[in-house]
Amino acid sequence: MVSCRSARAGRRPRGCGWSCGGDPRASPAAIRRWSRPEGPRIRGRTTDAIHESTRIRPPRGRRIRAGLHGRSVTSRCAPVPDPGTPGVAWPAKSPASTWPLVPVRDAGGAVCRLLGSVSPAPATVEAVLGAGQRRVFVDMARLHRDGWGTAWRDEAGTVRRRSRSATAVGDPELEDLLAGGPSTARIVHLRLATDGFACVPENTHPFLADGMAFAHNGSLEPTGPIERLIGAEQRAGIVGTTDTERYFAAVRTLVARGAEPLDALLDTVAALRRIYPQRSLNALLLTSDELLAVHASEGVPIPWNVFAASGIPAERLPAHHADAYYLMRSRRGEDGSILFASSGLDIAGWEPLPAESITRVDLRTLHAETVPLAQAARRREVA
Repeated sequence: MVSCRSARAGRRPRGCGWSCGGDPRASPAAIRRWSRPEGPRIRGRTTDAIHESTRIRPPRGRRIRAGLHGRSVTSRCAPVPDPGTPGVAWPAKSPASTWPLVPVRDAGGAVCRLLGSVSPAPATVEAVLGAGQRRVFVDMARLHRDGWGTAWRDEAGTVRRRSRSATAVGDPELEDLLAGGPSTARIVHLRLATDGFACVPENTHPFLADGMAFAHNGSLEPTGPIERLIGAEQRAGIVGTTDTERYFAAVRTLVARGAEPLDALLDTVAALRRIYPQRSLNALLLTSDELLAVHASEGVPIPWNVFAASGIPAERLPAHHADAYYLMRSRRGEDGSILFASSGLDIAGWEPLPAESITRVDLRTLHAETVPLAQAARRREVA
């Protein structure tokens, strides 16, 4: 059947997200999956009933969606080819894999792994996490293979950073830093980049500015709404193209205006949650005095389309990626050390962080406090 007149003519209808790819072969069942009640009517159906419309529309050429026929495609506002089309290289898919065909409205962008470590005395990540789990974390770079980075607090209390835009798989430098780089606080990031963000040094997490380091797991596209939260000085310091660097710049803007990092992060995350209700805001922020862990991803869909595009069969994904990809957990050791991590590790002894919250750890006392995002406005009133 013909999905809409504009698609049949090769044009992109106004307000159309092209989630069906403009494919004139879209079935009625596929159309019903993306149905919405609004929009101009075309032959008894609304435009938005045929082409998915979301509250926040990514710019053209930066969208990955679960496409027709159950496979993931990168949309460049072009028709979706049939899997049998000669010359089309579809992602490898195991017969035992089950990739759900669902409208993942707001998944995409950078999907990454986060790890944060705090200890009472300088220690390596391997010493705090364990050698076996350290290897499990690095092995997740087989999926999250678009660069890695780490930031840490040195003996003088200065936050330093090292990153590479190449894969962490087999990288001896990352192995050395995790197994032989002692610090009282460290964050580590493994990147899986999508949405057209280049794998270049200036786009690689963590970002370092104003004595703070920041890493994020999620996608905030389009970035226009974030730009309105950024001051002129912080905007001038942006060097890459990622949403994460802008997320960080919004936090830095409030810090520059006199807010404490926790309050700046609370206000920024609360504002972004209203703008991006179905996006992950999970993040780690490291300063010379504290480590803050944002766990704000409640209700965010599992990014099945990104997993499928990786070519890794569903049954070979890292642990808990299929059921709790955005869940962050924490673990406190007997010596008082604290770990924060995305899913993928052995969860024995770990506890989920409260949903829609920020946890702050004082690097001097190792005291931890968790503040719900709902308290952002209340804290502002008290201050």
